[in-house]
Amino acid sequence: LFAGRYTTVDLGVRLLNGAADPVVAVYGPRVDGGLWGRALRVDDDGGVGTNSRIRGLTFPALGEYLIVVSSYTPSPAGQFELAVACRSGCDQLVSCPDLVCNDVGL
Repeated sequence: LFAGRYTTVDLGVRLLNGAADPVVAVYGPRVDGGLWGRALRVDDDGGVGTNSRIRGLTFPALGEYLIVVSSYTPSPAGQFELAVACRSGCDQLVSCPDLVCNDVGL
């Protein structure tokens, strides 16, 4: 996700199928050399049931941010839906194409 300084977003992860316990983490901004640094925010169970939700995340700088969705349960985890809603500073948020990521059973 490419966002500007002071851009504020809400993130939600919803389990579509399976018996997973979703967790979401946001890292960044990406620095020279491709490193992401420490997690800005991590959530497990902040949404309805075991779903994850991060509300009011304000990005500290202009740049690229990595959103990681995983599960605390063993594979196969299931399928998730990630929703990103901009609350403020939206003119600096670059939209991304819809991506479909499947559980690879690692």
